[in-house]
Amino acid sequence: MPSPSKDLHRSTLEDQTEFISRLKADGTFLYVNEVFCRYFGRKSEELIGHSWQPCAHPEDVARVLQELSALSPENPVVVIENRIVLEDGHIRWAQFTNRGFFGPDGKLVEVQSVGRDITDRKQAEEALRASEERFRAIFDATFQFIGLLNPEGVVLEVNQAALEFCGVPREELVGKPLWENPARRHSAASQQKLQNYIARARRGEFIRFNDEVHNHRGQMVSLDISIKPQCDAQGAVAYLLFESRDITAPRLQHEERLNTAKLEALGVLAGGIAHDLNNIMMCISLNLELIRLQSSRGAVDEERITDALRNVMRASDLSKRLLTFAKGGDPVLARLDLEEVVRSALALSLTGSNLKPTLNFSPNLPPVLGDQGQLTQVIDHLVINARDATPKGGALYVTLSSAQVLPGDGLLPPGSYLKLEVRDEGCGISRENMGRIFDPYFTTKPSGSGIGLATCFSTVRRHGGSITVASEPSKGATFTILLPAAAEGNATTLAEKVSSPSSRASTGKGRILIIEDDVSLRHALSEMLGLSGFHVTLADKGETGFTQYRKALRAGKRFDVVLIDATISGGRGGVDALELLRRADPKVCAVIMSGYSQSGVMAEWQELGFRSALPKPFTCEKVVSILNRLMAKK
Repeated sequence: MPSPSKDLHRSTLEDQTEFISRLKADGTFLYVNEVFCRYFGRKSEELIGHSWQPCAHPEDVARVLQELSALSPENPVVVIENRIVLEDGHIRWAQFTNRGFFGPDGKLVEVQSVGRDITDRKQAEEALRASEERFRAIFDATFQFIGLLNPEGVVLEVNQAALEFCGVPREELVGKPLWENPARRHSAASQQKLQNYIARARRGEFIRFNDEVHNHRGQMVSLDISIKPQCDAQGAVAYLLFESRDITAPRLQHEERLNTAKLEALGVLAGGIAHDLNNIMMCISLNLELIRLQSSRGAVDEERITDALRNVMRASDLSKRLLTFAKGGDPVLARLDLEEVVRSALALSLTGSNLKPTLNFSPNLPPVLGDQGQLTQVIDHLVINARDATPKGGALYVTLSSAQVLPGDGLLPPGSYLKLEVRDEGCGISRENMGRIFDPYFTTKPSGSGIGLATCFSTVRRHGGSITVASEPSKGATFTILLPAAAEGNATTLAEKVSSPSSRASTGKGRILIIEDDVSLRHALSEMLGLSGFHVTLADKGETGFTQYRKALRAGKRFDVVLIDATISGGRGGVDALELLRRADPKVCAVIMSGYSQSGVMAEWQELGFRSALPKPFTCEKVVSILNRLMAKK
């Protein structure tokens, strides 16, 4: 008669939800519980005394035997996952926990196996694996360079396109900060710029910008880059999705067409520019002649000097307008009196034209925050468009007034704006062309490039405004521009730009290093600052400046400010020179100078590590004011 303890043990085994069996060392069943029988669809007498192998999938038998052979007194438990074949032929997945029992001699005597069905888990794992393979295939097949970053900017994952662009294996990118990738090792400024953008994205801001970096072949390429924060369930930034695409080819094509359009516009403006420039140079020449004659007689009329300086600044303003067409660039923002900008632009654009302007400007208008050169370009394009629409001449109506945008009025944020309207009496625009008038390369003119109005649209949008057109065939066209009014404060007027310096000399003191490749300018600036009380040292390029700076540093005579020309022939200037100086002194105080006032470095001088910027030409009063301000901060 069975003992109660054996009955209790058997009941315990039979009540389990797992399928349990005991086997001899050779794999023959000694016992199977009821769950085992139901699961496999067989009776116990069909299993006991027979091998387990027919229950397993034929392709898994060898692997199971191999894993079971690892059982030993030191390793008595082995967990195996394998496929099984049911009585009806269906294939399932099961996990078996196998415990070995050993005799005194250490040999395997029996195995107890506890199994459970894991088919659902295996199917989920397979689905996940397939999904990951599909994702990886798409991730690696896309032409865009994609990387997944943690909030600190460390690369967690990167796709094949990015690896090919950088020309390095995956392990050289993953686990390292994004700004240390090979495309940015050439420039500390480029690395710092990317770090700043990642810091902003970490705070939840979507970032998009264009940049130029080197590929693994050393070629400079243009990239359209975005950094998008990915938040967790609590709204905290968990990841940063970095995407970029190579826009070098389309950028070059666009620039080629843009240059063609600029040449067309320059052709229209050439006559007026030559006329104005000749007048300016004549004024300067006559004033200098008078100064020379007066100096030979022992007296110099200061008004002649003042007038010559005023005309130099007029010539500078004219050259900046030309640079806007010739080079373009990022907006260099300043508080502007829009009325003066419009009047100045019209004076240039209408020279030699048969258009007759009628101006209507509201009084006491607030300033705008804008780029004078680029806004001038917008007005030039609108005047050229009006001229082409009225080949026999006609009226051009230009009005400037204030406007309010209320919530829900349109795409612009609510607030105060300045409204500029330019209306002609030309041929007008057909209804089917109205929707495409601002599209790049769309034109109805036989010799047009289709870039002028597209440039207007892009420029106005970059200034936070809008441009629209209303027209009917044969009834002319009205272009309306809205630009945000700047916060309270005085605008920078053209009169201030061309005014002469104070008769009282600007003074200061401190040690100044000038890095400038133009000999005449270098020595003139040195003499001017020397007369103002500064101690000046000169260098013709960044390398020489580095030597001078390091020598002064070792002597305990650090330079208070370094003036660096942005472009130096045959040497390092601008950002490159600043990087060189930072090797000697990470806290170097540097000011960038450039005759290309619309260049990127002049727009982004703060991000690049400069303390201020000086567009050429500048007055003694201006440079001394900046030097004194910087040294006061120190």
